[in-house]
Amino acid sequence: MSEKCIQHIEEAWKLKTEFANLLFDDGEYEESIHAYEDALYRAEVLNNNMKKAIETGIPYLQIYAISCNNIAFTYEKMGLVDKGEKMLKRVLFYLLLKSEKSNSHNPEIQSELKRAMLTYSEYAERNKLAIEDVIKVFADIQEKQIAS
Repeated sequence: MSEKCIQHIEEAWKLKTEFANLLFDDGEYEESIHAYEDALYRAEVLNNNMKKAIETGIPYLQIYAISCNNIAFTYEKMGLVDKGEKMLKRVLFYLLLKSEKSNSHNPEIQSELKRAMLTYSEYAERNKLAIEDVIKVFADIQEKQIAS
């Protein structure tokens, strides 16, 4: 994939995300979910071409996390808290997988992981998720961090 192509994908992600944000702001949550999912697809393409994304300076980790967070927060607005929680867990485990595949403790991945944990804990508190579930998620993360 060429540098120009990967930049085009990032630009498409930005445009789709901006459009979805407008829908979200207008309370059109169902439509915004579809637009955010389109943006997530672009984020996944960037992730699948991460070497080229890195070479081009595209922050593919942040783009993926933003896409999942946008979907999670939209589900939250729709009253689908469990679906939102699954999206936030998806970010956490995606970052853990990236961390495990990285030979060293990549500071960028660690920073994103801390941000994702904070986002998840705030979401859990806001939506009164069972504390046992939150503790289990964080215990799983800590266990995987120690193992890697």
